Amino acid sequence: MAVRALPILSPCRESFAAMRGDGAVRACDRCDKEVHDLSAMTEPEARAVLRRARGARICVRYAGDGRGRVRFRTLSVAAALAASACSVAVDPPSTVGAHAPAAVAPAPAGEDDYLMGDVVVDAEDLCPDALDPESDEATGCPRRE
Repeated sequence: MAVRALPILSPCRESFAAMRGDGAVRACDRCDKEVHDLSAMTEPEARAVLRRARGARICVRYAGDGRGRVRFRTLSVAAALAASACSVAVDPPSTVGAHAPAAVAPAPAGEDDYLMGDVVVDAEDLCPDALDPESDEATGCPRRE
């Protein structure tokens, strides 16, 4: 999802960490609104939130990936978190002398990497990741590497 599809109308500098709530939705006491952290969601979860909010003004928070797209939680991380919530703790097998491959996750965004504030969701993002990598002047979609 392109960052340009979610322009922040009223930037907010409140501390997301100090807000009440879980990782994806928190309550802002200053403005009495819910803040939806899109980067704490998978892309399908975030798109569902935005689809339900179409035409409304909502408060969101997200980090960009440096290429003009919103950074989302990956599906593999979401599945691992869901599986670990339901698993029973067991002792791991011995790895003495073995080198198990380490899972590499993208570096988390720092607090300064996030944008937060009001957006008005008025249209579906026209630049899903599955589109052709060529720029389309009609939609303004960015070129992909």
